[in-house]
Amino acid sequence: MVAAMNSRLSRDAFRDPLVEDEVPYAVLAPDGHGEGLPLILVLHGADSSSDFLAMLRPIAEALWDDGTLPPSLLACASTPTAGGFYIDRPGNAWESLIARRSPPSGPR
Repeated sequence: MVAAMNSRLSRDAFRDPLVEDEVPYAVLAPDGHGEGLPLILVLHGADSSSDFLAMLRPIAEALWDDGTLPPSLLACASTPTAGGFYIDRPGNAWESLIARRSPPSGPR
């Protein structure tokens, strides 16, 4: 029997001139794996946040365990969900931020 893969969930926040507010984010990584893992950006839906990644944790661990998903970093940034999100608007270029600059670094 193979031991279940554990993971670590880290949370942080960053500032970027593309958006007005601080951007909270979470990163989920399998234990025992360091740098060089592929990055998967997880986009949460309406009325959600980077906390969505914590709900996905048992699913990701099961997929890592059975080899369906290779070891990887999963990252999710919180975006405002009122009035649409992942959209570039004056003062808040969320699409550009998520596509080009998120997350700013790996787990801490």
